[in-house]
Amino acid sequence: MLTRVDERLGKILVDMRELYQALKINAQYDLWAASMLDNKDKNTDFWQNDGKYEITIDLAESICKLQPNKIGEQIYKSLERINNSKTGLRLRLQASNEEISRLKAKIAKDKPKVRFANALGISGGCISVGELASILTQNGFPIGCNRLFEKLREDGYLLSKTSRNLPSQKALDLNLFEVERSLCFVPKCGMMDTQRPVVTPKGQMYLLNKYLAYVSEDKNVPKIIHLKER
Repeated sequence: MLTRVDERLGKILVDMRELYQALKINAQYDLWAASMLDNKDKNTDFWQNDGKYEITIDLAESICKLQPNKIGEQIYKSLERINNSKTGLRLRLQASNEEISRLKAKIAKDKPKVRFANALGISGGCISVGELASILTQNGFPIGCNRLFEKLREDGYLLSKTSRNLPSQKALDLNLFEVERSLCFVPKCGMMDTQRPVVTPKGQMYLLNKYLAYVSEDKNVPKIIHLKER
């Protein structure tokens, strides 16, 4: 049975048709291959080139375990020896090191945002505009709730006429706000449906970035992270 080492991918690959023939599968090859690759990830678990399928040796071992006969067991043991050879161990170690490097790079990339969020007290959930005003004030941008509502309307994040103070389409598209609905009792009117804007975690980061950019750096304000609008 054909196996080959792909140094570029860092994997040992198995020719799927040869595995099919070695296992002496009775079903039609195309149907069998499709069932074996169902829910598997292309370019991770298998690769296709000119109608030819190559699968990872780990997937090939799993397929062998599904065969209720000695042929499957024998081929499994053969693949296991290859996988546990010096080459197989080297490739697995290489893959582990690459994954560790990728995770370290992601942590390093996210670290400024995490530090920024922690420093400013950004919530894991939605908050009111009043709470956002308090966070801004605590970090060097003094502003009250009413003035912040006015500012958000001026900047086009909240509507100023129809449906006053509800998020604009721009704010919704950027996922900066959500609309919170609730029922309240009003004398002479009874129960009424009320709506108010709440700031999403992304909106908190975005708006703190925007408004704290006006604060001079000598006021010990956390570093501003510039986020691009989509």
